[in-house]
Parts: sequence; C-alpha cells; structure tokens
Amino acid sequence: MSLSFANEERYLLQPTKTVALNIKPSERTTIPKSECFKLGEINLNHVDTSVHLGITRTTSVCETAEVNVEGNISKARRALYSLLGAGLHGHNGLDHKSMLDLYKSFVLPVLTYGIEIFTPKSTLIKQLDLFQRKTIKQILSLPNNAADSCVLILTGLLPIEAI
Repeated sequence: MSLSFANEERYLLQPTKTVALNIKPSERTTIPKSECFKLGEINLNHVDTSVHLGITRTTSVCETAEVNVEGNISKARRALYSLLGAGLHGHNGLDHKSMLDLYKSFVLPVLTYGIEIFTPKSTLIKQLDLFQRKTIKQILSLPNNAADSCVLILTGLLPIEAI
C-alpha cells in the first residue's frame, strides 16, 4: 500500500528508514526471524528499535513505554534548563504566573508527548508525576515537604494521571 502510494506521488521511500519491527504481544511469545518482509523488490531490515515522530518503538510494549517515559523526562528537563536564562527559576526570576505559563507551554507538552500511544504502567506515570511535582515546587521556591494537593490547587495544574 505504501509503495503504491509512493509511486503515485512519485517519490522514493528511503530503504535505510523503512524497516520491519516485530512487536511481541507478550514476553513468552517468540517471533521467528526467518520472516522476510518486502517493499516492492527490497527486503526490509529487521530492527529491535525504531523512532518515528519522536516516539521510540521497541519489540516489547512494556519496554516501549519505559524508553519513552525516560526520554520524555530527560527532554523535559533539558527544556526546563533552557528556560532558566529567560527567568524560569525561583528567587529573582519572573513572577509566578509567567513561570507557570512557561512551564505549561514549553515543558509540560514535552513531558506528556506520546503517552496516549504507548499507555505506560502506573509506576511510569508516577515517575512523570514526581518530575512534575518536584519541578513546580522548585519553580515556585516551595519546600519539598509542601503538600502536593496544595501545590496543584495553587497552580491550577492537573496531575499527570488526569492528563
């Protein structure tokens, strides 16, 4: 189907980016490597991981969620650090509303990117939620023992489970 569409639109599919990824439905299932997928006359390479639109896919559904949650947290941390020069830090920075707007606009979308596609387990959602709570407390210069519900009420943010 993709080859016929590419031919109709007169563009070439890149054989290095077009790969076959066998997804195992469970840990006990084994998939034979002898299966050969073709795209026209070209044999597709079998790979263990593949990235498409910023979402890393692996042969296991659980591993896909773990890899993407870890990646989202590190990317959100980098986005947060890049905004420090713009005044996104506690004391002597921007006012609280502006800092929260920056967080909501630039960091939160990176943190939650693709979650609806790979559906993480509750432990992974807790990791995302912990990152969000710690970040908000740091931005607002609140102590670590401040109640999470109070922080969410003050900021108007939803927990990651609700997003």
